[in-house]
Amino acid sequence: RPDLFAIAFFFASVALLSGKVTPRRAFWSGLAFGLSIWSSQKAVLYGAAFALGMVLDRVRRRRDEAWVPSPLAWLTGVATIAAMVACYLAATGSWREWFDCTVRWAAWHERHYPGFSWKTYLLPTLRESPHLFALALAGAFAELREQPKLPRLLLFAWPLALASFFVAKAPFAYALVPFLVISSVLAARGVAWVLASLRSRMIRFGALAFALGVLAAFAWVVPRQHQGNRVQRELLG
Repeated sequence: RPDLFAIAFFFASVALLSGKVTPRRAFWSGLAFGLSIWSSQKAVLYGAAFALGMVLDRVRRRRDEAWVPSPLAWLTGVATIAAMVACYLAATGSWREWFDCTVRWAAWHERHYPGFSWKTYLLPTLRESPHLFALALAGAFAELREQPKLPRLLLFAWPLALASFFVAKAPFAYALVPFLVISSVLAARGVAWVLASLRSRMIRFGALAFALGVLAAFAWVVPRQHQGNRVQRELLG
């Protein structure tokens, strides 16, 4: 699925904006985000976190804590990918075909595809992995309460990634990939925060062992409940 490439490039873009950011790193971050959009249009939705970050930077005017450092270099990176794509489409004479497939047909597909409720896949996902989302909430709380240890743009991208799932007329499980990936990163932060809050080393060890046991159980049970693409075939049938 292109969703996997899109979220991978998005994470690369966010990671390049962490730590000490030079204009060159910001440029490479923009390149990665441009590739993310080229992989999947959904990246425009959760990638709006960059736009929100730039707006906040303009309002706060604090370069030492910028959400998107060197914004001009970052935008140049995005524009470079757009220019490369434009050159490719011009050289191959496929502007019309690209527009028909990517814009016109995609709009037709959204209008005529038999839709279904977002509850079909989201609710089972929440029931199957309550620990993931509980720890993700703990991680988000820790990021807001303490000194941030993750790229702060992820806090913007997290709800936007869920929004990209809701806007789909037929929100299949793969549309949850961006939301689940960001949730996993925040959950790791949540685990670290919970363990750090436990004073006794013995209690920390017990909690970690219990968590690993829960993950092992889920790794054993969940794949055996996988239904493949049966629902999609029934919907189109």
